[in-house]
Amino acid sequence: MPYHFELLEAKDYKKASNLASFLMLAFGFMVLVALLLMPDVLRILTTPEYSKGIAAVPPIMVGVYTSAAYNILGNYLLFKKQTTRIMLSTFLAAVVNIILNLALIPIYGYIAAAYTTAISFLLLIIVLSWAVKKEFGGLELIELRSILIIGSFCVLVLLSVFIIRSPIARYSLVAIMSVFVTVFGLMFLRKIRTGRD
Repeated sequence: MPYHFELLEAKDYKKASNLASFLMLAFGFMVLVALLLMPDVLRILTTPEYSKGIAAVPPIMVGVYTSAAYNILGNYLLFKKQTTRIMLSTFLAAVVNIILNLALIPIYGYIAAAYTTAISFLLLIIVLSWAVKKEFGGLELIELRSILIIGSFCVLVLLSVFIIRSPIARYSLVAIMSVFVTVFGLMFLRKIRTGRD
């Protein structure tokens, strides 16, 4: 994200943080909407035997979402030329993923692989958040609201397992999230333009 790097070079950390929060919110919304529409997409594009795989979709979407957050957090460390921290964090998450897969796949099957990957990505985000805070001397680049956005979307995605088979509940949640994202997205965009807190 060149604009993100420009903000970091200018030491405009508040705008950089607002941009990161906005991107996490926008991408989280897209992931959640894609997840909630997935049963209909599967029904249209595939045969009924694939419908059993819908249970693996929520943790896979957590992995997709946290990989986007990983790119945003990684930008801070790339800016400081701390690629070793990125490599070590990624290696740790990969080792945890392998260990969890070895322990859980024989018991729970392919669903376990989806959940272990989601857990590994969440661990990666936690470690990278810590590394960014340490590298920038405790500056609040990864603000509480960004962490709450990441956590909220991950929880919503995982809770969607309970409503994924109900079209009314899914489309109601899409409508509610659309309002939420529009309101908060406009707030973040205004903050990015003006540079206010």
